[in-house]
Amino acid sequence: MSKVNSFSVRFMMRAALPLAVLGASLQSCTPSSNEERDSDESAYSNRPQSYNRFIAIIKLSNPALLTTAKKVNGKTEVNAALRDRIKSEQEKFIAKLKASIPGVEVLYSYKLVLNGIAVSAPIEYKDKIKAFSGVSSVESESTFERPRTIAASPLEALGLANLGNIKETNSASYIGAHKVHSELGATGKGVRVGV
Repeated sequence: MSKVNSFSVRFMMRAALPLAVLGASLQSCTPSSNEERDSDESAYSNRPQSYNRFIAIIKLSNPALLTTAKKVNGKTEVNAALRDRIKSEQEKFIAKLKASIPGVEVLYSYKLVLNGIAVSAPIEYKDKIKAFSGVSSVESESTFERPRTIAASPLEALGLANLGNIKETNSASYIGAHKVHSELGATGKGVRVGV
């Protein structure tokens, strides 16, 4: 019986030490009050925050490569003429952008799903960029507040507690997916979703 007890004590000691260290480290990382938690912006983003610059995706006028792409022998082939037009359009736009706006940085260019570029620029030039010829749209970064915890269920908080049957009231019925299934025979089978 003494062997069992000494084994139990050794096991407990080995398990207790790592748990105590883990608990202490978690306690030291947790803010002590809600005020402290709400004011610590570094807890929400490791991205540098700037109020004198903005980041945006600028969509240009030519369509994206995949809008005209075709499958040939199981491979996706893009329109070579469109690819060259997109390349030329982006090069000209970037040159005009850099010549007109001091301090602009091109972060990325898009060709397949979107014909556009991502830029970081001084905030005072935001409207000027939107007005450039060849710009189809400008999507700027945006900020949002962290969600707040609520005591009631989400449906009750929104005044929607009596929605009824989930099989009838859901996102698929809201967007009319049943019509696509019945009229076009599209079921989603074989579709890959990237997140």
